[in-house]
Amino acid sequence: MKLHSAALVVLFTLAVGSPRSAAQVILNGDFESPIIPPGSFNQFDVIPGWTPTFGFVEIQSNFFLGPGSGTPSGNQYCELNAAGQSTIRTSAFSTSPGQEYIVSYLFAARPSGPTTQTIGVAFTGTPEVTDFRVNGGVVDFTPTSFTFTATGGLSTLTLRAISAGDMGNLIDSVSVTAVPEPTSLLLGACGIFGGALASRLRTKRRASNPRR
Repeated sequence: MKLHSAALVVLFTLAVGSPRSAAQVILNGDFESPIIPPGSFNQFDVIPGWTPTFGFVEIQSNFFLGPGSGTPSGNQYCELNAAGQSTIRTSAFSTSPGQEYIVSYLFAARPSGPTTQTIGVAFTGTPEVTDFRVNGGVVDFTPTSFTFTATGGLSTLTLRAISAGDMGNLIDSVSVTAVPEPTSLLLGACGIFGGALASRLRTKRRASNPRR
């Protein structure tokens, strides 16, 4: 019996794996809460899902920095250099020790900030990694992702402004997602393939035994 080529493609793709699972494990990664007026900013001691360990959480809404300065994800974003070099941390979320997680976010330099704007990204129990953007004179959010391995049952994500000054390091669309295990991917692939194969066999039986 020959296997349908499309089914084989699905099986292979799922077995190799997707770069991340669909479920996020952090709250308010888009900084959409609390809502602030359009074209404005506000500083908070705490917001849903995030707490500053130094400085404030500053939220800006689209176009506060001028026409075309909005984020491509939602209506609000965070500036880490808010009245100095702020550090913000997520609320603790459940993780599985030894499980890999992908941290991703959008990052832009503020045009009125330093020439090079740098942040530190840390996952509980792992060394901090750094990321930077060069100031090109416009707000240009571009994606970054890192992979971390959880060391315990609860973890946090910390974002820290490294470059000096009161302006710079715009962040949005922060997510933490678990990397799917190969075994679960293969089981899922087999389930999908098996269902497709069973459907194909039923169709063949009906074709070979038409009703009279």
